[in-house]
Amino acid sequence: MQLTDMAAVQAAFANEKLFPPPAAPGAVYWLRSRVARFSHGPEHAHRRALAVAEIARVDPSHAARLAVSRIAAGDSVRQAIIKAFSLVPDKCVDLIIDVAPSYFDPSRPTQSLEPLLDLLGRDEATAARIGVLVQACEATAALVDNDLVPPARTTKRVAPDGTLITLDLSELPFGAPPRECPGKDLALTIASAIVEARRDAAPNTPAAGDAATPAAGDAAISGKSSPSFAMMPRFPRNRDDQGSGHAGGTL
Repeated sequence: MQLTDMAAVQAAFANEKLFPPPAAPGAVYWLRSRVARFSHGPEHAHRRALAVAEIARVDPSHAARLAVSRIAAGDSVRQAIIKAFSLVPDKCVDLIIDVAPSYFDPSRPTQSLEPLLDLLGRDEATAARIGVLVQACEATAALVDNDLVPPARTTKRVAPDGTLITLDLSELPFGAPPRECPGKDLALTIASAIVEARRDAAPNTPAAGDAATPAAGDAAISGKSSPSFAMMPRFPRNRDDQGSGHAGGTL
């Protein structure tokens, strides 16, 4: 069953009898089973509050400047976004990126979750932090790739009788209460800064490429950046999210 009308989708979000499919066993089951996205009821409220608290620790303007600077220095978009949040040590960044495919698709294996938990811990606050960063780096990178237009996406709900319902989020890319994206403004601020820097750099850079050329520090913030912005990798424009989302996701 699929809902495409915006009012029907909003009603489905608000319907407490409809809830996300539970976290399925897989390589990152520990993480998926402890984040707000795959929870409902009081458990969802508690875990969402933990995620919102993590997002609140990030200063949007500082994060945007840092993301631009890190890309100019040679980081990938995803690496730069995670570093811009400043919520984990740099040695965790690539581990979080490695976790992302299995977070969005639990059938995909990963060996990175255990080392990541060894570094950060295994409590619910850590799960919230990792979940925020996994969702934010994917979603913000998609905004960058799509010139700030959220790619088309769906999400799923389970009815009391077990019926699986697909919600079309074309008109609600950041979700709806009580699961609207709490990181929307933060993600748009970071993505806008990256897109603007890439556009400013484009006239003086090659049209395409696979690797970034390192440049120095904060010069990119004023538009005097390296070729890295014009050479950003591309990301999928459409997805069935199984619980993923734009700008940190519909928590």
